[in-house]
Amino acid sequence: MPIHITSPTDAFKKVEGDRARAPSNMPPPSKANNSSSNNLTNSASVTATDKISITPAASQLQKLEGKLQKLPEVDQDKVKNIRSAIESSNYQVDTDRLAQKMLDFESF
Repeated sequence: MPIHITSPTDAFKKVEGDRARAPSNMPPPSKANNSSSNNLTNSASVTATDKISITPAASQLQKLEGKLQKLPEVDQDKVKNIRSAIESSNYQVDTDRLAQKMLDFESF
């Protein structure tokens, strides 16, 4: 049974296949048949397999997510440069650009 993953979170969900299971209302096997029951259970668990098929888009998202996790959360060099410019009164704010960014953000 192929499974198609369409989002990065789908890739991490636990997948359960069509495995032989007794219904929840059935009593456990009796001790008298225990050896033959174990053989059936063991052979069923050995032969049961699950297959996962990841779409190319999901695979690419996983790779990008891995790269993002390796990046620092804050660009320390950029912070240092801006802090230095503010302290020396050389930091210039483009008010038109700032206003446009605020409007763009509010339109979400």
